[in-house]
Amino acid sequence: MTRAREQEGFALITAIMILVVLLGLGLGLVMFTNNQQRAATREQSRESAFSLAEAALNAQIFQLARQWPTEKSPAPTSCTEATATSTNACPDPGTLNVSAGYPAAGSCAGTEAWGSALSNRWTTYVRSDASTSQLFSSNIDRTNAPYDNGDRSVWVRAVGVSQCKSVAVISKVSEQLIPLPFPQSVLTANGFKTSNSGSKTIINTLGTAKEPAPVSVRCQSPLTTTTCKEYTKGVQVSPDTTTVCTTCSSSTLNATQLEALKSQAQVNGTYFKTGTCPGSMSALTGAVTYVEGSCTLGFTGGEANSKASPGFLVLYKGTLKIGGNATFWGGVYAVNAQKESSTIVTVEGTGGVVGTIAVDGLGTVKLGNSAPNLVYDPTALNGLKTYGGAAPTPNTFRVLSSGQ
Repeated sequence: MTRAREQEGFALITAIMILVVLLGLGLGLVMFTNNQQRAATREQSRESAFSLAEAALNAQIFQLARQWPTEKSPAPTSCTEATATSTNACPDPGTLNVSAGYPAAGSCAGTEAWGSALSNRWTTYVRSDASTSQLFSSNIDRTNAPYDNGDRSVWVRAVGVSQCKSVAVISKVSEQLIPLPFPQSVLTANGFKTSNSGSKTIINTLGTAKEPAPVSVRCQSPLTTTTCKEYTKGVQVSPDTTTVCTTCSSSTLNATQLEALKSQAQVNGTYFKTGTCPGSMSALTGAVTYVEGSCTLGFTGGEANSKASPGFLVLYKGTLKIGGNATFWGGVYAVNAQKESSTIVTVEGTGGVVGTIAVDGLGTVKLGNSAPNLVYDPTALNGLKTYGGAAPTPNTFRVLSSGQ
């Protein structure tokens, strides 16, 4: 009993107990700090991946603003840093590199939801929004074609990877079209003449419109105000709206507008590059058909476009002759880049142009003698638009959940 009442060693036991408690608290604090650090790292990786995905999305939209994807000119099935080139409508890798502040992906195994390897720092996809639902569906839209289905909008999905953490974002992108102003004249040229000396109507300036359109001639040298309009007054142009505009510009469209029309034709598959010329009248069919030239085109049969769907032809360099029963529905615009002061567009026979004709520079127009070779129809001009870029559709951007 005496030894049991002794207190020797009590302080040691108390100290050990306190030490155990403090050690437990310290280990808990270390574990808490470590978990917080890991959470912070994961959050930082996710934020970095999100920033990269958003940047890739914007870069892809920028490319769509330069070249809208169509069936004849689709976007790549997917774009990565390794597959992007200067000509395939993928984002420029230089704008998304590590030196620009975007992180490296890391040595990662596996793939993200749509199959791109996690070793790719970023991936973009362009898909048609052909689904009947207005909302994005990963399972449905993943297999859609990489081009616009005709409603002038597509889905763009972008993925960013940082430290093996991936984030996917989505946005619908809409094509932007802007009206292209074009002279509402049935004929615009330096001059014109007919080969008929009788009283037949060769130019119908009223056509399908409510009011007759003007026939505008510039009469620049070597032509005079007399030789720039050779026709039987009062009958061959009916109603006769011929006017002389000596101060009018000899260029209907500027270089920027021409490039916009060329780009639109390239995307639509109706562009004929230098040295390649259309072989038939039907080959001139298109909302915008652009012939670089130099081409000497001559057709005696067939149709281009239709009354219901008139087109617009740009002949940059060369001449055009429509004869026989060949008919062109829409606007004919000859840039006359070869700078000739002779006949650039000839329309004769029983065919003709139902629309408008414009010739730049000192070029002239020659019309026939047996039928109305030019009948005014402004439909093609009223619907003439050029590609004005692409823009995100409001309220369609969102971060996708895992697996989408």
